[in-house]
Amino acid sequence: MEKIENKLIYLVRRLSTAMLFRSLRTKIILGVSLILVLGIGIFTYYEAVTRIKFHLQKQEERAFDISAAVMKGIEYPMLDGEMDDVQAILQRLGMLEGLVIVNICDLMGTIRYSRNPDNIGKVSESGITMNALRNKALTKGIELHQGEKVLSHAIPIRNEKSCFKCHGSEKDTLGVLIVGIDWGPIEERITALRNREIILAAISLVIIAFFLIRWLSKHITRPILKVTEFADEVSHGRLNAKLDLGKKVKCWEVERCDKIYCPAHRETDVMCWYIDNTYRRGESSGKFPEKLEGCRKCTVYKTHVGDEIVQLGDSLVHMLKNMREMYEKISSFSKDLELQVAKRTEELEQKTVELEQANIELKKLDELRSTFLANMSHELRTPLNSIIGYTDLLLDRVDGDITEEQDKSLTKVHNNAKNLLTLINDILDMSRIESGKVELDLREVDLQDIIQKAVYALEPLINKKGLIIDTDFDERLPLAYADPDRVRQVVTNLLHNAIKFTSEGRITLSARPSQAPKFVEVCISDTGMGIREEDFDKLFDMFRPLDISATRPYGGVGLGLSICKGLVEMQGGNIWVESKYEEGSKFYFTLPVKEE
Repeated sequence: MEKIENKLIYLVRRLSTAMLFRSLRTKIILGVSLILVLGIGIFTYYEAVTRIKFHLQKQEERAFDISAAVMKGIEYPMLDGEMDDVQAILQRLGMLEGLVIVNICDLMGTIRYSRNPDNIGKVSESGITMNALRNKALTKGIELHQGEKVLSHAIPIRNEKSCFKCHGSEKDTLGVLIVGIDWGPIEERITALRNREIILAAISLVIIAFFLIRWLSKHITRPILKVTEFADEVSHGRLNAKLDLGKKVKCWEVERCDKIYCPAHRETDVMCWYIDNTYRRGESSGKFPEKLEGCRKCTVYKTHVGDEIVQLGDSLVHMLKNMREMYEKISSFSKDLELQVAKRTEELEQKTVELEQANIELKKLDELRSTFLANMSHELRTPLNSIIGYTDLLLDRVDGDITEEQDKSLTKVHNNAKNLLTLINDILDMSRIESGKVELDLREVDLQDIIQKAVYALEPLINKKGLIIDTDFDERLPLAYADPDRVRQVVTNLLHNAIKFTSEGRITLSARPSQAPKFVEVCISDTGMGIREEDFDKLFDMFRPLDISATRPYGGVGLGLSICKGLVEMQGGNIWVESKYEEGSKFYFTLPVKEE
């Protein structure tokens, strides 16, 4: 049973899969045919079952009538003890057409009287007889008798008062009367009727299916096929595709309209209710879809409008018309855009030529700047070094004693010369950073040693201002991977700025592993004047000192922080500031750690 169910499930799945790859027409034909077959099959089955029940009921009624007649006929002979008369009555019943069994059995199922004397004394093989004896109630049904189907009707024979003188009163039932009617002819008649109905049903099925499929093809599958083909053509870019669907109505002919200026006049592709600003009964009808409510009352609309498929086709045609108009607008816009693009391209090419020329000029200017800086390096630093050297000799009294006034003047010359030399060196460093010509000697660097040496170098200036210097180095501080001279230059510049802008208080230099992996972080904080938040953005710009007033108390041209930023970023680090005005500043920079 399980194998049969699995095969049925497999066949249903195969049928479902095959249906997925069939056309809509085929699906409708198969679906309608299946519905008709099921409907007519169920009706035929119902008719067959009804006929069987009808004939079965008729034969049961006949068996009951025969049984009642037998019981009535044998009543008096049995009361008088004339048992031969009982047997004679049963034998005469055998002459009735279709009656094959008439037996009277005792409580043990032994046949005592029968239409066939040869059966007397035999035990009945009828299951219905035994059930009647066992249940002591009327029992009926179809069973086999000598290889033939028989409708058996078994009625218990009650022990009534008139029977007590012979059979006593102890038993309720004396035996059973069995009447059997041949079921074969009846079954053949039912089968013939069933076959005739099946043939008639098959013929009706073919006729109904033929006309139903033709109707479905005309009103459903063919219109859908046309709509599908139309949509396929539109999807392939054929915006001039035509859709012949439904009853095309020409509004100017139906209404006998002579308004040739109406947008719908002589329009054969799109129905008039899809066209804007048409004239309906002499008035402008407005735009679609607002106008549709009024168009539904028009004779043209009532004449043309079809089912949902026709309405879908009309909508698609209207949509295609809008697409054509939109395509024309887009094409026109595209042409204008192409002209504008060509014009802008020509202008861009001209600007590109001008930009290339400007780049050439900039390269020349850069070369001139490099030449100027090189000349300035040679022409200015050489005499400045000489001035610094000779003033050192004079201040050291190598050439003899000098007066106090001469000492002051020479000190001023010495300091200004050193400041000018520092400025020139800063300008040269900034130029090298911008041009990428700074050569770095990257190695593992001990930041603690570099910071301490920077503090030591600026210790006279620190002591002169009476500032307190603190250092804080993390025990886990790793070696940085950087150029030691350039790191020393950054630390010195930042520390010098902190000293310069701090009148009193303390300066703290710290170093620790950065929160960013594989970096170390250096911080130089002070308790000086601080920086306004609006000045943060220009803090690291060249030649942008924060205090630009003519009477500013602090010197400098604004190159130190720019150089620090350039040197830190060239070594792969980052620099930033945190500050509150009049509370102090914290300058941070990071340097990478050598990767393993």
